[in-house]
Amino acid sequence: MAPYKTNCSMIKHTMLTFGLFLSGWCVAQKPCIQLLPDAAKRVSADISFLASDDLEGREPGSEGADKAADYIALAFSEAGISPMINETEARQTFEITTHISFPKEGNALTVENEDRSLPFDYFPLAYSAVKGEASGKTVYAGYGIVAPEKDWNDYADLKKVAGKIVVMDISSPDGIHPHSEYLKYHDLGTRVDLAREKGAAAVVFVNLEEGTSDPRHNYRNLKSRDIPVIFVQDEALARELKGGVKVEMKTALKEEKVQAYNVMGYVENGDGLPTIVIGAHYDHLGFGGSSSLYRGEEVQIHN
Repeated sequence: MAPYKTNCSMIKHTMLTFGLFLSGWCVAQKPCIQLLPDAAKRVSADISFLASDDLEGREPGSEGADKAADYIALAFSEAGISPMINETEARQTFEITTHISFPKEGNALTVENEDRSLPFDYFPLAYSAVKGEASGKTVYAGYGIVAPEKDWNDYADLKKVAGKIVVMDISSPDGIHPHSEYLKYHDLGTRVDLAREKGAAAVVFVNLEEGTSDPRHNYRNLKSRDIPVIFVQDEALARELKGGVKVEMKTALKEEKVQAYNVMGYVENGDGLPTIVIGAHYDHLGFGGSSSLYRGEEVQIHN
């Protein structure tokens, strides 16, 4: 029989746990599938392999993740599950973004004719133009917040914003915490949009207050606007930028992608309605990275 046809793009990112097929799952008007005597032993063996150090955490795009996909495809075959992509292939290929990189040749920051270092002095944020350039004098706009109901306007005393490099602190008038009266203004993207509306050529965020965490330099998703947006983490440089200095900058952001797989098959039930089985979300965190809660210095496999 030819492979069961379906619109794979509709279920490309479906994440069903491998093992959906295990007994205990009842089909309407049919008896529950009964546990086979060796089921516990087989499940234990599967978990032991997939969570072993040999697979190094199964990070998408890694050799360990590919081995896991091959293992699941073989398990499907041995269980009598027909491959869904074609007569011999159960793996559906797609790309995912693992992180955003900052190519050195496309990023630059010069302050008063002095080149600054990426990523030690600064780095582009997810809100930045993927490819952007700006030059001009800086103007300090406090937190970059306008909250009429609080009678707060960081732009009130600024004579000119259009064409300027707007510098603003990532905190808020009463700090960054869940009970802040300015909570709805905390979002940095919203502040960038306000600066754009006022004609800013670029935005530079700084962090000069205690108790506020710096933005992450390792992120996976872009929220790009059409102007350069950077964060300056060097404190001395951040203070210098508040003083109306000459700045030139370029930003370049690149999505780093890897190839990943869903393992897909089907079982004929004899009633013309095949059961589709998808082995997805078998990948994990590899050695950690930005998605991990682990904060130790020694690299650890995330099984």
